[in-house]
Amino acid sequence: MTSTKRIFVVLIAIASVFRAQDGFKTAVSEINVAFSEREFGQLEDRLGFRVFLGVGAAYSGYYGATQTIKLLSDFTVDLKRYSFKKSISSKEKNLGYISGEIFYLKNGRHLKYNVFISLKKNNGIWQITQITIN
Repeated sequence: MTSTKRIFVVLIAIASVFRAQDGFKTAVSEINVAFSEREFGQLEDRLGFRVFLGVGAAYSGYYGATQTIKLLSDFTVDLKRYSFKKSISSKEKNLGYISGEIFYLKNGRHLKYNVFISLKKNNGIWQITQITIN
């Protein structure tokens, strides 16, 4: 085997190891950070080809990754004293979910949205398939 082929085989093996390490806890942690910091661009690799996004009466439908990130950013940009708290995460085989709450201030009142995020393991990677905020 030539050295080029050996390098290629090693690179494939390394990629397989990293893909196998893409666990549910890692996905939950990344999603928690993205929602906590309102940095939804961090989710780009976690968003599936089509994500169902339901945000109250504002948005409801299937969107691509870029659209989903933009809509989440637009929705949260005007929320004052924004914070996100993950409450539950669970998985069974290749399906998982995260639930939490977005807390914010509006007209001097503390309010909250409930957040539900569905995930599916696809080719060894946990991807977001649905985000519902109400």
